Amino acid sequence: MSEFTNNYEQFIKKAIQAEVAALNSKKGEQIMSELLDAAKEANPNLTPEEWSKMKEQFLMYIFAEMLKSNPEFKKQFAHLVWQKLNTSIEG
Repeated sequence: MSEFTNNYEQFIKKAIQAEVAALNSKKGEQIMSELLDAAKEANPNLTPEEWSKMKEQFLMYIFAEMLKSNPEFKKQFAHLVWQKLNTSIEG
């Protein structure tokens, strides 16, 4: 993970690629199918927009869980966010 220490965009891109790859796996597709079934059961009139938002929230949840379960990952991510915020404010 040290290769991303100073590059926020690379870090985020790699994390998203990992999530997408996992969700495109056989197990990931099964999980998403179960999530969709549960969402439709809770709301039979689920719109595509609502489903899209639900998937987005699920991806954020996965990312948050990765941060919680890996202190080094969390530390590096926090450092990169801090750098990005400071760069945005200064520039």
